[in-house]
Amino acid sequence: MREPTVAMMLEHVRTIHRAVTGGDPPDGVEHGDAGVTPTANAVAWRFAELESLVRSLPAIAERVPPFSFTPLADVLAAEREIIIELGVPGTDARDVHAELLGDTLVVSGVRPRDVTEDRVWLHAEMPCGPFRREVRLPLPAGGAPRIEVDRGVVRVRLAKRPRASLPQA
Repeated sequence: MREPTVAMMLEHVRTIHRAVTGGDPPDGVEHGDAGVTPTANAVAWRFAELESLVRSLPAIAERVPPFSFTPLADVLAAEREIIIELGVPGTDARDVHAELLGDTLVVSGVRPRDVTEDRVWLHAEMPCGPFRREVRLPLPAGGAPRIEVDRGVVRVRLAKRPRASLPQA
């Protein structure tokens, strides 16, 4: 598990604690497994359980933004390229990765949370944290994906293979 993801998970736990108790969690809380370092899978599983519990409690879920998400996507075709657009407000191009795996484009990244110590969410719907979207391409594409971010839209451009024609509307 990557360190930035763990840091975002810890911040999310603090946000949940603030939503439930109204205050910050205590520092250095010991737990029953003191001295035992959990595996990445154990941390991910416990975190998923916590996130699931939060989503099941409307009064808390309303005040805690979802942690990870699958952004909405549009797939467009132009003369020489395929363009995939994802709605990810607040993301910078350096926080987005795209990989072409056969006929599937995998776009992943992070929507950072604006952490301010004295701020508490009163209502939260816009997810913060990691995102991932797999898009099966309707036309053959190749080359390295080019990523742009403009006004909350992540745009990934792929070169169309020469024999690919536009589908008829």
